[in-house]
Amino acid sequence: MSGSGVTPGVVPEAAGGPPRTALELPATAAALRRSRRTVATCVIAGPVLLIVNLVFALLSAREALSLLWIPLTVSLAGGLLYTRARRMGRVLGSGPWVAHTSAVTHRGMHGATVVLARGPAHDELLVLTPHTTPWRFPLVSEPPVLWWCGDPRTGGVLAPPGGRELIHAVPVGVRRARRITGLPQVRNLAHRPGPRHPHLPPGTGHAPRFPAPADGGLTLAAFAAEAVSQAERRVRDPRAARPATRTRHAPWWRVRALRRTSGIERLTVRTAGAGALTALIGRPGFAVACVVLVLPLAAHTLRAGVPRARLLARLANAPLPEVKRYVLLEEPSGSGGSPVLLLFPADADDGAAPEAVVRLLRPGPRRSPWSGLPAPVGTAELRGRAADPSLAVPVVDGGPCWPADDYQELDLDAPWAVRTLEELLAVRA
Repeated sequence: MSGSGVTPGVVPEAAGGPPRTALELPATAAALRRSRRTVATCVIAGPVLLIVNLVFALLSAREALSLLWIPLTVSLAGGLLYTRARRMGRVLGSGPWVAHTSAVTHRGMHGATVVLARGPAHDELLVLTPHTTPWRFPLVSEPPVLWWCGDPRTGGVLAPPGGRELIHAVPVGVRRARRITGLPQVRNLAHRPGPRHPHLPPGTGHAPRFPAPADGGLTLAAFAAEAVSQAERRVRDPRAARPATRTRHAPWWRVRALRRTSGIERLTVRTAGAGALTALIGRPGFAVACVVLVLPLAAHTLRAGVPRARLLARLANAPLPEVKRYVLLEEPSGSGGSPVLLLFPADADDGAAPEAVVRLLRPGPRRSPWSGLPAPVGTAELRGRAADPSLAVPVVDGGPCWPADDYQELDLDAPWAVRTLEELLAVRA
């Protein structure tokens, strides 16, 4: 296979050859160090809180004894996280990352599951339970492709493309796996977009431009006709009538899509809820419990969510943009109908084949998520690729279309790319 595409189920290659272990990727090594620092914080915080609690109890604050469960819970969590971090370190140091298309089932009584399509024909399914917090669950539920390192029998580590966030996962039981593989989003797994080639040093490798297939089906004209048809259906939807503001010069906290992806809105709601419950109950000990529960979400938002939102806002104003023709389509079935920007060369004619795809954040409110997106067909400026070829912010008519994932180049010699484009033309209404 030529270019920078990766066939699903094949080990992603690093610059200078395939990596021997996942820890050779600098982003993965940094993520493991962050995980270990979090573990160290919990391990230290447990005894410290216990000592503080006992001191208050000795000072006749009898109410402090009723809060002993807080340091004990933190200590227990620290022990569990320490065991998990050691296991992830061993797994990441013993094998490479492998890219797989993925699907996520809805959370129910037994929790959510992640399904990976393995093997060249996507006929081997691995059903996993991710061990993560609710605010980190979008890391595995939003990307159409996940990286996997581990043993299908005992478990391993999942990561979104790039390997910058690590999530421990274990396989589910045989009976539950059989039930999950019959769900619609799992049956459509073979039609999901394939992975983008990861780069160790940024900018290593670019996919060449390929001519359109011989049958002329996957062309600019065909995708444009489908995009216009989808746009007409959305116009008839009264919920899509209210536009959303799109400006690349506004601060990131004034942009709905960036606030949502940063986690600030979720953190604000939970903090307000905890404050309201504390005021209602009126006990100081309950306030301490709320702070302990909100702090992990605040730490993740400030360390990961906010920096990414600020980076996207900065890239939207980056100089030296690349000009591309685009077609705005709905994501393939089974993935929630999110917007996808299919990119073509600036001088492409109606028979040209696409060269890249960018999955977008929904800019509108929950009742009208597509509000604020540009026309179905047009010309876009890609800003930010000069600094990082794996990330780009498309700007159309002066307004940014905020990316949900990395810039993904298409190799039409790869079967997954052809299946992805065919599914974009056949997306359900």
